Amino acid sequence: MTFKYRRTSSHGDYKYVLTQNFSRSLLTCMAETKGTIVGENGGITYGKVKNGCIRLKKNYTWNGADYCPDFECIMEASLVHDALYQLIEKGRRLKEEGRSCPGHTIFPEHKKCADQQLYCMVKASCSPWLASTMYNAVRSYQTARRPWKRPAGFFGGLWGASLGFAFGKKIQCNWVPRHDEG
Repeated sequence: MTFKYRRTSSHGDYKYVLTQNFSRSLLTCMAETKGTIVGENGGITYGKVKNGCIRLKKNYTWNGADYCPDFECIMEASLVHDALYQLIEKGRRLKEEGRSCPGHTIFPEHKKCADQQLYCMVKASCSPWLASTMYNAVRSYQTARRPWKRPAGFFGGLWGASLGFAFGKKIQCNWVPRHDEG
């Protein structure tokens, strides 16, 4: 399935909107997770993670990449990463409030896996260098509690993070086998 979206100016801080339903296999570290993205008004379900697959509905909005320009080759990865972080934030709030939700098993402990998902998708669609740079940036500057927090300046986030520590790390891009996309 082709990934289709458009730029929007009518959704607050979000820059992009899906123009058709979307689904993608996740890394094996997310295989047992599940969760649902519900709109702010509480009535509309915009996406879910289940059986190692993320599914997002038409009209889901996201803000693109935070640490580099929105290159075409990273847009799908930024979509999946933003949706996973939205679910991580929901899990954090559930834990903080002491509530249990059997249908939600994505928590802040899955942040590293969501970042690895970003890395693997960017590596496959762009380049290993850009994937490592983006991975370092999100691991260095982002938290599941405040995913919107950005580093000071473009160069601080994008290039500064890539100068040292992640180029030598080996990230395994093992995908969950694709299921019926139903």
